[in-house]
Amino acid sequence: MQLSEKQIEAIKQSGLLKARQKKLAGDELYDAAYDALSNEAPSVESFTAEQSKGAYSIHVRGVPGAYFVDAMEYDHVGVFDDIDSARAALMSDHGEFLVDEKNDE
Repeated sequence: MQLSEKQIEAIKQSGLLKARQKKLAGDELYDAAYDALSNEAPSVESFTAEQSKGAYSIHVRGVPGAYFVDAMEYDHVGVFDDIDSARAALMSDHGEFLVDEKNDE
């Protein structure tokens, strides 16, 4: 995952970063924002997919301005500026395997 300056700012505004982290700059701010997004971002939508190895969960996670697709045993996909782009990536990668959907908002 790569974060743009706009996405870092969205993460700062979201409340995922602690007050002291918001004061960081450069690589330190990037690392803090990346860690917060990948580890603390809430699930916005959840899906279950099923393939030959069985069922697995897929989540669109993030905050307004910075979303990614998190599927068990797969690399994260994104970061996207809007949720529609994250959904499109999810459908492209996993759409044919979806068996249900749950909106987490």
